Amino acid sequence: MTSRHAARRRSGRERDEEAVRIMAARLRTTTDRKLGKKTPDWVIELAARPIPAPENVDETVRVLAARLRVTTDRKLGKRTPDWVKELAATRL
Repeated sequence: MTSRHAARRRSGRERDEEAVRIMAARLRTTTDRKLGKKTPDWVIELAARPIPAPENVDETVRVLAARLRVTTDRKLGKRTPDWVKELAATRL
C-alpha cells in the first residue's frame, strides 16, 4: 500500500495535525538557517515531507499545482523537491 492510500484512510484531524507538524519543521529549518544554527536531521526529514492534501482536493488539481511549482522553481533558479517532480510527472 502506498503512503497516498494510507493518507486517505486517516481522519481529517490527523491529516491536519501532520500538516501542522510539517509546517512547523519547515519554519524551524528556515529559522535555524537564518540564525546560523544546525537543524537536527529529524526536523529536516520531517520538513521534506509533502503536506497531506485535504480529502476534497482532486488529484488533477494536485498534479497541475505540482507542474506549476516545477516551472516556477525552474524560472527562479530554485531546487524542486523530488516528491513534487514525481507528482508533476503523473500522467493525467
